This record gives sequence, C-alpha cells and structure tokens, in this order.
Amino acid sequence: IKVDALTNILSSKSRFLGLESANERQTHDLLKTLVKFTPHATHYMLSKNYNVATSVAKDIGAGKAFSTHEFISYTNRLVTDKNIVKNYSAVWIINRAQQLSHSEVNSLLKNATSLGAKILFTGDSFRSTTIQQSNAFKQLIDNHLPTQTLQANMSLASNLIKDAQIVQALDAMEHSQRITYIGDAKQRFETAC
Repeated sequence: IKVDALTNILSSKSRFLGLESANERQTHDLLKTLVKFTPHATHYMLSKNYNVATSVAKDIGAGKAFSTHEFISYTNRLVTDKNIVKNYSAVWIINRAQQLSHSEVNSLLKNATSLGAKILFTGDSFRSTTIQQSNAFKQLIDNHLPTQTLQANMSLASNLIKDAQIVQALDAMEHSQRITYIGDAKQRFETAC
C-alpha cells in the first residue's frame, strides 16, 4: 500500500480529489484501507457498469454501489428536495474516472457540492475508452484537481535513477520496507468530513 498517497488523501481539506494509477489492484488495495480508516463515512462506489461497481464495492468494503448514470439521476432528485440535509460524511468513489463524460463530471461535481459530499476520482488519466472521447478525468487533473499518483516503488526508483537522482531512488526503494503511522492523517480527514 502506498502510505504517502493514503496519508495525503486522508488529510486533504479538498472536497474533490484524484487518485491516479494504471494498476487497478493497487488502487483497490488503497481504497480498501481508506474505507477501513474512515468507518464514520458512507462510501458510495460508482462505475459506468453496475456489476463492476458492485464487485469493487464488495472488494473494498464500500457500503453502496451504483452505476454512474443511476447515481446522477438519484442525486439530481436529492438536490431538488428542499428538506435535504447535507451529508458531509459521504464519500463518492468514482471507479475508472477516465470513462466519464464531461456532462457526467459536471453533474457529479455540482451535486456533490449541493449535497456536501466528498468525491475521490480514481483511474488512469492516460487511458480513454475511444480515440474521439476526450478524457474528462485528465482535464480535471490538468486543471489542478489535487491528485495522488500511485506508482510502484521500483518503477519510481528506476525513473529517478534515469534522472540521476540516486539518493531519492534509494529512498523510494527503501520506502516499501517502512511502516508509517497514519492515525494523525485519519483524525484530520474525520475533522474535514
């Protein structure tokens, strides 16, 4: 698990965050830990495909699963309810965010703002479902969405060695052997929600 990425997500004051990784297993492992460290939150797993959302929700321990389209319709109805109470402990986890359209991203951001939810977009910003489709997740990142990038330590070390940053490369390799206490970050996340 990438402790730095998890710590940064847990301690972020931002309501909208990104988690970028080409390795879905690595992403799911981090999300499983995130759900475990935030038992007070209501976790919603969203994906284009309901069966994928259900499978990932079960894998990471999220309480609810929706297809993205179904969830947007549901939250559109909630937003129009004058008696709705904001749920600041809701965390919407978007699986494969690179598959979202611009209108879906806009609806999710607008509804999350109205309902008080936090959104964690996960996916690979360099992957797109079709050549013609622009990647809304990449554009969010390019427009300064606070994003953590998961990269295997050995891959990161290799890149640093190529850039002649030997000391940082050794730190990256050693980091996988280190255990970092993240209770402090967990406390800040709970305060932010």
